[in-house]
Amino acid sequence: MQYLGRSDLDARDTLAAIEDGVRRHRAVEVEQLFLVLQWCDLHSSDPRDEPGPRPPGSDRLGRLGGDGTPGVRELALCELAVARQIHALSARSLVGDLLDLRHRLPRVLERVVSLDA
Repeated sequence: MQYLGRSDLDARDTLAAIEDGVRRHRAVEVEQLFLVLQWCDLHSSDPRDEPGPRPPGSDRLGRLGGDGTPGVRELALCELAVARQIHALSARSLVGDLLDLRHRLPRVLERVVSLDA
């Protein structure tokens, strides 16, 4: 891998570039946060409400966040894990944290969206 550093920067400009990189990285993370929450919203209906038989091993609604958070279909977590290239248990943890953030910690979410946290 080729080094992509910038030797033309002095110390002040280097720190400014680092800070800019952190903000850009946070902005991408916030975008991903809302995409994951959108995925959860798309998969928050209870499969038991669908018509037809439910064979063993069928999808079910799981409660991943704390009180007041919506459920998410278990099989949707596997698809999310594949898309994010993470383990399914990491996807479960991520979803639980994000649902808590949105539904239980809205002021913290505001700070995250403003890239302060």
